[in-house]
Formats: sequence, C-alpha cells, structure tokens
Amino acid sequence: MKYAIVEHRDADDNEIEAREQAPKKTELFIDNKLRLAITNSCNLSCFYCHNEGQPHGAPHATLSLEYVKNMIKFLQENNVYVESINLTGGEPLMHPDLLGIVAECAKVTDKVRLNTNATLLTEKKIDDLIASGVTSFKIGVDSLFAEQSKPNLKSNPTDIEKIKQLIKYAANKFDNSVYADTKKGVVLNTVVTKHNYQRVDDMIKFAMETGLGRMKILRLNDLDSREKNDDDKLNPDLKTDQPVSSFYFDFYKKYVDKANHYKFHKERGRTDVFIPNGNDEFEIRFCDDVCESKACAVMFTEIDAQGNIMVCPRHHITAPLDFRESFNRVYDVVTGAAKAMCDSRTKQALYLDNFSDLGDIPIDNEKATARGAVARSANPVTLDDEQAQELKEQGYTDVIDIRRPEEVFKKPSRYWQSGLFNYNNYPLMRKKYDIKHESHGHGQHVFERMIEFKDDVADIFRGIANAKGGAIIHCAGGKHRTGTIVSVLLSAMGIKDPNVITDYSVSFVELDNMHPNSQHVSAASHDITSLLDTIRKNYGSVQRFLVDEIGLTEQDMIKLNQKFTQNITKSQTFLSSNSLRGIKQPNQIPDK
Repeated sequence: MKYAIVEHRDADDNEIEAREQAPKKTELFIDNKLRLAITNSCNLSCFYCHNEGQPHGAPHATLSLEYVKNMIKFLQENNVYVESINLTGGEPLMHPDLLGIVAECAKVTDKVRLNTNATLLTEKKIDDLIASGVTSFKIGVDSLFAEQSKPNLKSNPTDIEKIKQLIKYAANKFDNSVYADTKKGVVLNTVVTKHNYQRVDDMIKFAMETGLGRMKILRLNDLDSREKNDDDKLNPDLKTDQPVSSFYFDFYKKYVDKANHYKFHKERGRTDVFIPNGNDEFEIRFCDDVCESKACAVMFTEIDAQGNIMVCPRHHITAPLDFRESFNRVYDVVTGAAKAMCDSRTKQALYLDNFSDLGDIPIDNEKATARGAVARSANPVTLDDEQAQELKEQGYTDVIDIRRPEEVFKKPSRYWQSGLFNYNNYPLMRKKYDIKHESHGHGQHVFERMIEFKDDVADIFRGIANAKGGAIIHCAGGKHRTGTIVSVLLSAMGIKDPNVITDYSVSFVELDNMHPNSQHVSAASHDITSLLDTIRKNYGSVQRFLVDEIGLTEQDMIKLNQKFTQNITKSQTFLSSNSLRGIKQPNQIPDK
C-alpha cells in the first residue's frame, strides 16, 4: 500500500546490524527521521530561500522547549524509533532555548544534526552544542570566495574568514572521512546559483583540504528562481537569463565523469558521487529539486516552528500536531500527512488536474479504502485520449460531474468527450450560489449550505454506489463541491477525521498550481471539521445523516461499503512492506 511510511533508503552493514540487535521499537516517522524547523526567523535573506515551507513575512514563531519536551516524552513512552533529528529554521542559532532542545533530542537518538548558515557560530557555541548532543553540523554556505557566504538580500556583512575558521574548528571535533560513522561530522551544503557557480570547484577543494568527507551540491529550482529573478529588490548581479539549473547540471556531469563510482537514488532525486581524494575518497551528493523528484515524501517527517506537521512545504500546507494526545491520534495525523504528500497520491501517474485516487486510506486495523473505486478531480481540461484510455484500463467506468448545467455547457467534461465513460451530470447546488464570496474567511458556511441541497447529494451518492466500476467525481476545481462530497463519503465509511482532513489537503496543492492567485483556495481544513461536527451534532452520525436525512437506503449504504472498502491482507500494513526488521507494527500497539 502507498500509505504512510515510505520505502527506506539502503542502509550500511553496521546500521543493519545495530537495528537487528536493538529492542523492538515503533515506527512512526517517514524513514524514521524527524526534522524540526525550530524558528522561522533568520539573520540572512537569501533570494532562493523556501524557509522550510514556512511562509515568508509570517509572524515570528519559535518551537517552544515545552513542545519539544512533550514530543520527546511521547516518543520515549511509546518506544518510537528515531534514527535522526535535524534541527533547522530559519536559523536555529536564533532560538533562545537551542541547547535545551538539543539535549532533549539527544535522549531519543544518537544523531542530532544542526543546519546553520554559520554566521552566528562561535567556537564556544560549537563546544556547547556538541556537549549538549549535536553530532553533526550541516553548514549552508554557497561561497567562501566572495564578499558574502550566501546571496543575502540584507545589508549585514559576512565575515568569510571567520566562517572558514569555524568550519575547520568544527571539523576537528569529528572524524569526517567518507567512511567514518555517518552520524557525525561537518557537511557543507552549497546551492548552485549565478552568485557562486564560478567558484564551486574551489568550494569542493576547500572541503577536501579541510578534511571533510562529504559535501552537498543543491540544484536551485528554476520556477522559484524565475519568480525571484523578477524581484526588483534582487541585486542585478544575481539575476540571470540562463536557466540556473544548467549550472548545476554542468557540475553534475563534470564530477560524475571524474568519479571512481557513484550511486543514483531515484526516489530521492539524489546522486552520490565519489571522487579520488589522495588515498581516500570524497563524496559529493548532488541533490535535485525536491518538488520535481517528489523526494519530500520519502525523506523525513517535518514539524514547523508553530508545532504543525508539514504536508507540502512549497504550498505551506500543514496540520496541527499535539504530542500530548493519544498515540493513535498522533499516528493518524503523522501518517495522514505522509499520505497527502506528493509522491503518495497527488496527480498520480497521469498528471491530471487535481486528480487523486481515494484508495489505501485506513479505516481500522482490518480494512482500508479500495484503490480504483473512487477518484476525485477538477474538470480535466488537459485530458487526452491516451490518458482517458489509461483511466479506462485502470477500471474507471463512471464519471459524476457535479457542476451546474451552465458550467458544463461552457466547458464540457473531457471525460464525456472521450466517449469512454458512463457520464452523469448530477449538479450539486443547482441554484447558483456565490461560493467565492462566502469562502473568503467563512468557508464553513459554504460547506454547510451545500449540504442543504439534499436531493443533489442523494443523486451523487447513488451514482457512486451504482457505478459499474470505479467512479470519478469532479466539479470545476475539485475543491469545494467535490471536497464536500468526498469528505462526507470518507467519514461515512468510517475514516477518522485526521485522514479525512489530510485527504482534503491534497487537492490544495494542485489547485494552487492551477489557479495561484485564486481566492477559491482560501478554504481550510477547519471547514471540513466544522462540516462533520455540524452533521454529527444534528444527526448523530454521518451514516445516519445519509440515511435519515438525505434518503439513501440501507441497500445503498451496503453498496457503497462493498465498492469502497477492502480487507487488509497480511502483507498490506499501514507501513511499507520494506519496514525495518524488528520494528513493531501499529496494529500491535494498544490504544492509549
């Protein structure tokens, strides 16, 4: 199943042996790695910075020491396996309780890594951080041969010589050779831009001469850089007409050709290149654009400075995560967020507008939603005949278009035009209603108003139940109307609210790509929460609402359950089939 924890990277022999000998632990995070963006503040302002998915210009926020203590207590009490914790920001050295956070993290893992731009480091801070539990420094520095170590838009100066000395000082604290214990050491992270591409070779040479064993070369995302390239505040010297990623690929080819050997990690968009370094080797990790390779879904679980779990860094999609709640509740939120990430379901293989299959969502320890039974999408304006045929071959037979007739007339459904599907137009809210007006800040009222159109809802649900094969539901954008129907359907099938909400969040990613300036995307997850709470308050349960109020029959409900749910086989767990040996599965954990 594609749910929750995804396939692990290859481990070395020592790591495998340690895991096999370790007491059985519970697996919770993606690849068992946790990333904490402990502050959204930074003393620099690099033009390409994504701030770990935290919105620029947002109010100052820091992850409290109390939050981290609650998290560590939760991990200890539930025996959760944590391979590593990365502390990042913003700039984590700006956090007032950094040493306390490091000490807490060191209680659950022997790999505590600190990401820093090094401009605020001192030798004493390095000593204090190591004494508190930091085992690795990842230093983000793009150049040590220019006036600034990063393409910083702020006027604050950078002491390049000081940074060089601090890198050497930190490096002397560890065995940094490429074959040393990989939980320790100093690594340079360098983003290739016009600012530094002429001196990247010198950066690699410096790292080798300093005794480091590895360095990361990161590709700058073309889309983000193009947007920044048009920024009037950007120094003209940093602007370029050349696609910036071409610099990255120039170095990639150059060092692959020099390599003794290299390894390509397709699922991570990364290539590890090993070049000669005297009698040893030096490792350069070429890291491609995360969004393009969908690597975010296999790398780690990330929590931002407000205590929210990150679903999509590029689109700032998060979900609240409170470690004071029960294990099952936290598990639902963490794995639900993992499911909503790009590689799990967004766009699927067809790259259709806001298309997402609703399969593989857990109901309980014995059942999950069936793949290929129900899918959601926007009006598929880009669907071609080949893609339509592929959907047909995947088992989709029926299309339920819930747009109003005048919308259908203006923009006919490509599903209908393909002639391959049983097409049904069951309009939700036949009477025109200004969704955009009420969705701006009052989204819950939109969803509650839509449910008032009970005959429309009944037609749609019967259409799903009576579909010969898989059913595709769509409106214009796949967000408000489709989101309402899908949320009610999932809840009626027994899906827990956190997973309903994270499924709803998936559609935000693609809708934002389709309409980046549209107010239609302002509806938030709390709208769905309000909708489901209102239904339960008024009708007792979502199932009773569909039967007693909407008018579905018990036979309709049986058909929906038979179509949309499946038993989980022994090999289908909520974790990857490649889970580590000795890791306890969630269904072995008692509820707390």
